[in-house]
Amino acid sequence: PNLRERMVEVVSGLLKRAVGPTQMMVSNLIKIELAYINTSHPDFIGGSRAVAQLMRKLEKEKENKAKRGVGNGVGGNSGSGNGIPKE
Repeated sequence: PNLRERMVEVVSGLLKRAVGPTQMMVSNLIKIELAYINTSHPDFIGGSRAVAQLMRKLEKEKENKAKRGVGNGVGGNSGSGNGIPKE
């Protein structure tokens, strides 16, 4: 009976000391998993594709503005942009 009580006491002490570091380790592992970026996922476009996509979008916007005549003096006052025509 004495040996059993001592074993329970020692094992309980070991477990109590290990709880804090174990919780910290599990917390860090979860943070690592949450921060991981899966570059193999089909939705991940990557740096070069992101820049190419942005350039296409900017080019389309530029073409649309040119078609509407925005910013090139067509169809409006070609003054300073404040609504007052040049004389």
